[in-house]
Amino acid sequence: MTDPLKPLLDLEGVAAAAKSAQDAVFAVHRLPANLRGGAATAAEASVRSARASAGIEGAAPELPESGEVTDPVLAGALRVAEALEGLLPTWRRAPLQALARLHVLAASDLVTDLDALGRPRSSGDVGPRLEM
Repeated sequence: MTDPLKPLLDLEGVAAAAKSAQDAVFAVHRLPANLRGGAATAAEASVRSARASAGIEGAAPELPESGEVTDPVLAGALRVAEALEGLLPTWRRAPLQALARLHVLAASDLVTDLDALGRPRSSGDVGPRLEM
């Protein structure tokens, strides 16, 4: 399988920027908090990213004191964040199946037609774009 993004590395500055980002990620992994408690910091990063995603979509990103999340966008983002690591093996062998599962997790509180969850829209070029 060829990498469709590989030509981007030929653009001026992209390879250096990618290397710099990789070095930064490696440095974060070597921080003492991550060496001793990597699972806890990974869980915190996952929750923070879910909250940020919900905020980008216009939802209130704050977690309620009670722990009961009622905002459907935040709830979906948290469900997706929780499932991501477990979906990696599925992504590798059946990426469309993983995308369908992510859609179910993210949108289950947002749609009235539950049969539409996990299925691409039939209009336009959605199917071919997903296959690509």
